[in-house]
Amino acid sequence: MSKHPKDQQQQLAGSERPAKHSRLGGLWIMLILGAVVLTLLLVFILMNSQHVPVHLYGANISAPLGVALLLAAILGVLLVVVPGAGRIYQLRRATKKLHKEREHLAGRLDEITGANRDEGESGSRRQPPQS
Repeated sequence: MSKHPKDQQQQLAGSERPAKHSRLGGLWIMLILGAVVLTLLLVFILMNSQHVPVHLYGANISAPLGVALLLAAILGVLLVVVPGAGRIYQLRRATKKLHKEREHLAGRLDEITGANRDEGESGSRRQPPQS
């Protein structure tokens, strides 16, 4: 290293690399955001504490307005998530089946092309087996 302070600063500045994002850093951000959302929900529930009647599938209960709205939101999310999860499961099964079929066809193709190479060397030409 040189003894000039300006040269040392340039060398140090050139060696700096930007920090990479890590999973742990992302986890902390999500944890903080979750805590903020829960705090806002708690404030919402506490501000809407008057009791209202709730009628749900024959059940008649009286609950605070904030709690009733939160339960309604949770049920709404479940109405979207459950069918969505079922569809994702269907697509994963179909993908797995297609991958297996592709592997099988690739093996068959290797058998056929290997047989054709062997026949080409011996001089005889046969039709590939049809399935």
